[in-house]
Amino acid sequence: MTPTELRRARWNNSSHLLYGAIIAELVLFIIFFLSTQSWLLVCSGAPLLLGLVVCLVVLQRSAQLAPKMKRNVWLMLLPMAAIVFRLMEAILNWR
Repeated sequence: MTPTELRRARWNNSSHLLYGAIIAELVLFIIFFLSTQSWLLVCSGAPLLLGLVVCLVVLQRSAQLAPKMKRNVWLMLLPMAAIVFRLMEAILNWR
């Protein structure tokens, strides 16, 4: 493995990246569902929704997951739908 490939492999398989992403998503979830101000809902909801969509795509493309697990991942659509509806409500009732 060349040094460039080794550096890329270390970045893509870093456990710190996984823990950082999980903590960031949890913080965004907490801020999004506890806030009442429209600007805060939009500022926390947009990256949260983007992160969940990226996670959904990565997990569906993963060759390591069993097909049953990939079907269970579709349950992520429920919180994503709640985020989309709350974002639409915040944008329509902007204050």
